[in-house]
Amino acid sequence: MSPHEPVKLVRADDGSGVVLSPSTGKYFQLNATAAEVLEMTLDGMTFDGVANRLAEKFPEADKAAIRQDAEAIIGDFRSRGWVTA
Repeated sequence: MSPHEPVKLVRADDGSGVVLSPSTGKYFQLNATAAEVLEMTLDGMTFDGVANRLAEKFPEADKAAIRQDAEAIIGDFRSRGWVTA
């Protein structure tokens, strides 16, 4: 995946993040997991890479649920124009 518009992600000490969307001029607050997913996608990581990294971070979680959640988060980022497929 790659960035679609030049969004700016700033991470807080607790892992959460704030995103500035230049096209809208709006700020969006992300929880730590969503901020991590956005950071990985902005760095060019594939969907499978993102899902695998999350599965490593949360080994007790169901892998299918992780993939489903990652797909929903990335889908939201796509709908906002932050990343492309």
